[in-house]
Amino acid sequence: NNIAAGPVEEFGENGFDAAGPGGRFLKIGVGILKRDNDKYDRFHTYPILNEGKRNVRSTANSIRFDQDISGDPSGYGYSYTKTVTMVPGKAQMLIEDRLRNTGSKPIDTTVYNHHFTTLSQGNEAIELTAPFTLANTRPMPADVIKFDGKRMRYLRAIKGQEQVASDLTGYGGSASDNDFRITNTKTGYGVRLRADQPITRLLWWSVPSTLSLEPYMAISLKPGEEKRWTHTLDYYGPGD
Repeated sequence: NNIAAGPVEEFGENGFDAAGPGGRFLKIGVGILKRDNDKYDRFHTYPILNEGKRNVRSTANSIRFDQDISGDPSGYGYSYTKTVTMVPGKAQMLIEDRLRNTGSKPIDTTVYNHHFTTLSQGNEAIELTAPFTLANTRPMPADVIKFDGKRMRYLRAIKGQEQVASDLTGYGGSASDNDFRITNTKTGYGVRLRADQPITRLLWWSVPSTLSLEPYMAISLKPGEEKRWTHTLDYYGPGD
């Protein structure tokens, strides 16, 4: 295949510190978890105390995931729907999310999409373009990565155990900055990644088998409030 890119979203924790040892906290998409360590670790497997009610529905070109949590003693509750659609007649994927706070406590967290993308072996000839001037906060190998204004380019393929990653900066507070293109400049194949929410953090991560652009978005919902957001992925080839 010339291109592969798909949706993998992750929410941050909610209420971990307030839960106290052994207490209940929230991770949307998973459920109510038990705090069994001193510091939140996103890679730690926390015991699931309440995964709520789940449902999956599909059509010929879409799939919808629902999760509802209510009546939990923690006071947290939500109704979450994620719909992934391949738009008929277009090389386009829509990822539409709806989150409603149905509990008695506020929800304050973040969400990001991994946007795992494979366009070449070792990310050879990959170029990222943004609506703003890109800069990195962590060192990235000079023989691999070159920044040029709104572009970040791979100068060579990476291999073995090499990993290239850093937070990227330069974005502002407008949703218009959440609009990127990742292109294999040798083949012309690529994907445009955009969302209708402002960025709160932007992470780039890559290993020889894949790369990931991770724009974080903030979620703050009082009881009864609802938020909707959409990621749009447009796939293109030479001449598009």
